[in-house]
Amino acid sequence: MYFSNHSYPQFAVMDPSVMATLSDRQLGNGLVDAFVHTSEQYITYPTTALVNDGYAETLFRGLVQLANTWEDRRTKPWLENLMHIANQALNFQIGAGVPQDWSTHLIGHELTAYYNLDHARSLAVVQPYLLEVMGEEKEAKIAQLGKNVFGIQNDNAGVIKAIEEVYNKVGVPTKLSEYEIDDKVISNVQAALTKNGYTAIGENGTVTLDKVSTILTMSMK
Repeated sequence: MYFSNHSYPQFAVMDPSVMATLSDRQLGNGLVDAFVHTSEQYITYPTTALVNDGYAETLFRGLVQLANTWEDRRTKPWLENLMHIANQALNFQIGAGVPQDWSTHLIGHELTAYYNLDHARSLAVVQPYLLEVMGEEKEAKIAQLGKNVFGIQNDNAGVIKAIEEVYNKVGVPTKLSEYEIDDKVISNVQAALTKNGYTAIGENGTVTLDKVSTILTMSMK
């Protein structure tokens, strides 16, 4: 993985006709990736950043609407909106000045490296179980997401289930057991995270290797 401010794009040209050349699989991947990008900058702990929260929730609601209208995915407005939301989900705006997580991505990257899972699909088999395992620390923001995006109150388990349903609607599984994974997956991922110095990740540094093991075990059931 490579990143440098010197090579970061200064502008983006968004052409829905290019999006139209993608397969359904890649459109679904793009929607899930945008949802998780937004989540990594939002589902942490409460802040006073009203604009960041409000904008992130707008992006979430747009992605939910696109998932609910998956049958329209070949129309120009649908493609335009996915492209625009995906752009806004990772242009550093909603993450400016607020805590960020990225543990789902760090775990998912290793699943992609070892088992060639599509990037978004590696995220979808991690995030729901990570939110469950880290639910106490993330309780307030999961509840806020539920209320302001899904219309769910006092049911954080239901919010996580609603996220899974978004992914399932666009054809992206949320179980690692849906893929051909060997019995070394946990040790492989833990070893890779250790090698790369990611043994205590997340916004609070509390996603440990033991918790990674629990998350992957839950995803394989």
